[in-house]
Amino acid sequence: MSQLKEIHAQTLRSTSTQHPHTLFLHTRILHFSSSHDLDYAFRLFTQIEYPNSFVWNTLIQACALYAAANRWNEVGLLRKMMTDKGVRKEPGCSSIEIDGVDHEFFAGDTSHSQTKDIYQLLDVIEDRLGSIGYCPDVSQAPMVDETIDGKQQSLRLHSERLAIAFGLLNLKPGVPIRVLKNLRVCDDCHNVTKLISKMYNVDIIVRDRARFHHFRDGSCSCMDYW
Repeated sequence: MSQLKEIHAQTLRSTSTQHPHTLFLHTRILHFSSSHDLDYAFRLFTQIEYPNSFVWNTLIQACALYAAANRWNEVGLLRKMMTDKGVRKEPGCSSIEIDGVDHEFFAGDTSHSQTKDIYQLLDVIEDRLGSIGYCPDVSQAPMVDETIDGKQQSLRLHSERLAIAFGLLNLKPGVPIRVLKNLRVCDDCHNVTKLISKMYNVDIIVRDRARFHHFRDGSCSCMDYW
């Protein structure tokens, strides 16, 4: 196995980013990450001279595994590398249309005219989630949050949660909530949206970067695979 890794790393270093097999080689980073060989995945990444956006996104996904394993030193190192190279994560943005008007929300948004009502409803939702045993998956929170409380606060203010809360406030009972999101829905928001659909007896349809999700009665059409 060690010889295979050495050959693989050498191939990565010597392969142009325009090479037809580059996409396959880059996905190996994610393969080793998902196999919990995080150290090797990280070493592969550091040996790529000109990582493209796909490589960065792949390692960012792998970084969630570091966070889940409470390996915050590695998380911090990746964040520093991104900062040094001028790489910035695309901000999460979700939109919902009501009465022909599009309402757009960014993560942590406070610019909407109904912000106070939205945040109050999110507090109610959080209390109800806690009463049924929900525990936030803080590994899904942004890397910049260093405390557990900060991570939980970041999760509850993801853009799709703001849009869903806005929909609950403004749509008539029984009307599906339809949300468009520019990024992939994180695991924690996916779990929370399933629970909201059951608690409020409402269909929630989310189109994220990966696929359509139809949440109903505590489950999702994607069967938790996206």
